[in-house]
Amino acid sequence: MVLTYVDNNMSTIKSVSRGSSKEKSFKEALSDLRSLINLVQSAKLSEDTTNDKISKKESELTSYLDSLPTYWPVDNATTIHSAFGRRLHPVYKRYSHHDGIDIGNKRYTNIYAAGDGKVVEATRVGGYGNYIMIDHGNGFCTVYAHLSSYDVKVGDWVKKGQKIAKMGNTGTSTSTHLHFEIRINNVPINPVLYLEKR
Repeated sequence: MVLTYVDNNMSTIKSVSRGSSKEKSFKEALSDLRSLINLVQSAKLSEDTTNDKISKKESELTSYLDSLPTYWPVDNATTIHSAFGRRLHPVYKRYSHHDGIDIGNKRYTNIYAAGDGKVVEATRVGGYGNYIMIDHGNGFCTVYAHLSSYDVKVGDWVKKGQKIAKMGNTGTSTSTHLHFEIRINNVPINPVLYLEKR
């Protein structure tokens, strides 16, 4: 639209500058030319601003996507040994709510961050044994429990798919596995609704 306007006005300006037009004086045409240059520069700035806004929005969306806890946290293990929800506790032998899923594999199997985020806990606690909690922002947190060891500390920023720990059997556990939770605003939800198997 701007280019069409410029093209239409340039033919008039060119004819004035060559002295072949009686409609405008040279100074008027010069003023028009300067106005056209300003218009083009303004349009270019507007386009740059639009491109900047698009790039910024793309970056925000990518960042949000990377923070969502969708990355399957264990290599070569897609079988869930204990699902989310009500179950008979394997140690206490009574029914209770299971706040996550249990994914089994061999001891020392690598454990990965399900999404970008900040490590807010990395310690040993009662039933969880060695565990990590990652805050992914937007209300999302993930928990990784019964670890044999972990490679991160509180305050570390981790990327989706980054190795953070090794699978183990610490805490209240009957075999080597990862107890994995996703919480939204500190309320446990079924991780299967978010995780993508790989």
